[in-house]
Amino acid sequence: MKLIISTCIIFAGLIFQSNFAAADTLPRRQVRLSIYNVQQTPTGRELLSPVSENGYEKLFDTLFFDDISNKKLFSVSLSSNKFSLTYNQHLMAASPVYISWALAQALADYKVLLIAAKYGVYDLKNYYERSHIQIIKAAQHWFELGSPNSHDYVDNPKEKINWFPRSTHSSVREFDQAWRRASMSDFLQKITQRHIFLGYTKISIYEDVKKAQGPKKQALQAIIKYYENLTY
Repeated sequence: MKLIISTCIIFAGLIFQSNFAAADTLPRRQVRLSIYNVQQTPTGRELLSPVSENGYEKLFDTLFFDDISNKKLFSVSLSSNKFSLTYNQHLMAASPVYISWALAQALADYKVLLIAAKYGVYDLKNYYERSHIQIIKAAQHWFELGSPNSHDYVDNPKEKINWFPRSTHSSVREFDQAWRRASMSDFLQKITQRHIFLGYTKISIYEDVKKAQGPKKQALQAIIKYYENLTY
């Protein structure tokens, strides 16, 4: 009988260890640590607030690395209040500190999607201003984190790794320096140039709001108000 009980305990222990190991793989560690780094700054905590009502477990369980467009650091979607956030798999080799810069961008975009969702709008175009909002909030987070530019992914010495941040114009050092030294208009212009280079929609939200009606117009006006609070 004792042998049976001992065997069961050992078997249960092996299952527990196996489950723990599975939960502590490199991708899950990178996700967990990127969330941790965003938690360290006032801007980061502000960005996390919509997904932290019941702790960060929901975000941890929602966020994964996957094969998405090589022109994107991340992908965010919101439909009927179902939130999805995916890191580009090519970020896997980056420092979790650097990945927190990408997460701040993603959460900033989620904030924009939430504003639109309040008006029942889920088909939001990738306006210039969406890119502006993403990188402004990420720049604020990075600055509050102490501008740890030694974690810039483009500095990885291996070309088979650094091609991704270079090809997406995602040097956090460059954006941090522009944030600290350039005027807001110059900073926005730098983001716009990247937006166009990556092949995103060449349209301003200010163009669409003139043509929009009903809830769509209200949604765009609300996003513009949020945007202008950041940029003026």
